[in-house]
Amino acid sequence: MDKFGDVQDDRFDSVNPHQMLDVWHTEIQHMESTMATISKSADLFEVNVPDYKQLRQCRKEACQLKELWDTIRMVTSSIHAWEATSWRNISVEAMDLECKQFTRHIRNLDKELRAWDAFIGLESTVLNTLTSLKAVAELQNPAIRERHWRQLMQATGVSFTMDQDTTLAHLLQLQLHHFEDEVRGIVDRAVKEMAMEKTLKELQITWASMEFQYEPHTRTNIPLLQSDEDLIEVLEDNQVQLQNLMMSKHIAFFLEEVSSWQKKLSTADSVISIWFEVQRTWSHLESIFIGSEDIRSQLPQTSSVSIQYSQFFADKLA
Repeated sequence: MDKFGDVQDDRFDSVNPHQMLDVWHTEIQHMESTMATISKSADLFEVNVPDYKQLRQCRKEACQLKELWDTIRMVTSSIHAWEATSWRNISVEAMDLECKQFTRHIRNLDKELRAWDAFIGLESTVLNTLTSLKAVAELQNPAIRERHWRQLMQATGVSFTMDQDTTLAHLLQLQLHHFEDEVRGIVDRAVKEMAMEKTLKELQITWASMEFQYEPHTRTNIPLLQSDEDLIEVLEDNQVQLQNLMMSKHIAFFLEEVSSWQKKLSTADSVISIWFEVQRTWSHLESIFIGSEDIRSQLPQTSSVSIQYSQFFADKLA
């Protein structure tokens, strides 16, 4: 009986527990047979025999442990099968559903088992797997890039190569159930960065196709920049977008690119403003010193200089 008392000390990481239970079952069965023989003999001599409470308790605990280890085998074999699944083919929803079924099954086990190490280990394994699967689901977000995996590996202290051969086992090695906040933070950063990436791509497309419109000057036919309210509005909106990006706490990765775009659009804004100012000034002076015969005859020297500058302006726009 003392030998069987060690059953309750059985640990979750025990090796060959079913083999051990088979040995105990055989020994208990032998003792039950012996006690049955003793009981028959005692009846013949009308002698009272012990109640065999310890033996019945051993049989009860053996059955409880058998049910517990059958459950452990079912759970661990399922998890081990999942671990071989390729990262790209992981169905978190299906695995999560099965884990919840495991949880319900565990709750239906005898309450006396809950203090045993094997039960605690089983319950912890299922709960940790559920938590890790939630993290895996978050990491399947299309916003996740290679740099985010490196950040996660740095946070967990576990390194591996993230490629087409990566499996769930590699991800579970990260002990993601210990790093819920880190995973949530990395995914949030990735989503924000993807939004920035989208904005920058849209800027590239917008300004790669943006063109100025020109209209000929009435007298000289020189092409003058045409006022384009849509272009100016887009320019102003994009500058505001870039300023908002610069204020984001997740700007680090795109800081150089955003700064470059700010400089480009600021320069474009300044050049367009100066361009229109020069055009207005030229148009005004051209109409006075070149377009008017009276002024040319009265101020020949000034008109001559104006003609030279007008030609210079025309050459630049040609």
